[in-house]
Amino acid sequence: MLENWLRRPSLLYRQLCGTQGMLSGLRVTMVAIWYIKVGGLDPFQLVILGTIFEVAITLCEIPTGIVADLYSRKLSVALGYLFGGISHLLIALVPNFASFAIGAVIWGIGETFLSGAREAWVADELKHGDEEAVSIDEVFVQGKQWELWGRFIGTWLAFPLVLVAMNLPIIVGSAGMMLHGFLVYFLFPEKGFHKADTKTNSFEHMRETFRTGISVIRGKGGLIVAIMVVFMIGLSSEPFDRLWQDVLEQHFELPAVLGSQEFWWTFLNSTAMLLTVGLLTYLRRNPAFGNIKTSVKTLGIFNVLVLIGMIVFGITHNLWIAMAAFLLVRTVRRAFDPLITSWLNANASPKVRATVLSLAGQTESAGEILAGPSLGGIAGRFGNRMAVLSAAGILGIGIVPLAMRLKKVPDQTVDSVEVTE
Repeated sequence: MLENWLRRPSLLYRQLCGTQGMLSGLRVTMVAIWYIKVGGLDPFQLVILGTIFEVAITLCEIPTGIVADLYSRKLSVALGYLFGGISHLLIALVPNFASFAIGAVIWGIGETFLSGAREAWVADELKHGDEEAVSIDEVFVQGKQWELWGRFIGTWLAFPLVLVAMNLPIIVGSAGMMLHGFLVYFLFPEKGFHKADTKTNSFEHMRETFRTGISVIRGKGGLIVAIMVVFMIGLSSEPFDRLWQDVLEQHFELPAVLGSQEFWWTFLNSTAMLLTVGLLTYLRRNPAFGNIKTSVKTLGIFNVLVLIGMIVFGITHNLWIAMAAFLLVRTVRRAFDPLITSWLNANASPKVRATVLSLAGQTESAGEILAGPSLGGIAGRFGNRMAVLSAAGILGIGIVPLAMRLKKVPDQTVDSVEVTE
């Protein structure tokens, strides 16, 4: 039975996504509160950890990509799981800033091993195996759904474990991730992979990609505005993502559920996940969002909603209003990706579309890296609320060019809108 199941790449991909999502939910749900309650990290240190993570991803994206292109997609995925497990095991067992920083670096390296390798591996297997008639896009959409549901399950599995020990869900998730890496490497097939030309210079290719992307963007006003918006999103998202738990922990009295306040991290993360699934499903199924003008208009509305949510979260003294504001920001912001992708697709020709999308991702990461030290400094000097409000101000600046551009956007459809978390 196992052999027959492994011969179906679509099922293999669902298993990869679902298991990874569940183990990620176990590992990540309680990590930030572990940083705060046991590690004793202040707001500045919390934001800087995020910056370290993003820098590790940026620096290692190309070197780790060589593994997937030259040696083995499966090996790259297995290494990603292994590094992800090791990073969180270190974080769970040695609670101080130095080990957290090392863990963030290892975690970032693991993410770069996984980036694109999982999808490339399964795409190769689909072309090589008996499921050629299966739509790759549909397989990827189903994989995303499995990953979200896996994260939902893992998030709730973390709660009973945290009642035993705060670091237990992190340890269990880390051990499971490492075990999954070994199983993937030794049991899963890789028959469709063909090694790339070893003479290819990946760093030169990266520089050429960057130059091409810049030249294309310079000639397109719509692309310039889109990249600006992406950059502002990166700048504004970092402090909120790193500090929301610290804000709730420091400024509110969380009611105990089953003798523990940690219930609320599970509840908020899982609820945001369900709301995200619902909103993304609506966007994917609504034919109006195939129109680029509608997508840009909706992106503007979503930015305003996130701005309002961040401001409310930063100033309110009511716990339930703060929780509602968090859910608004987390849910709506995760819907940015398909709208921005639609906008970029409409403004870039097929020959350079992948380059432009890649550059947009790098631009968002650059925004997150630049925001870390400055907004982290604000958090350390003036408090976590002020850092969140400062991030809201940055996002507000990004809304201005978006509103100006909306008047010039034509009614235009795109072939597809890619939905990602």
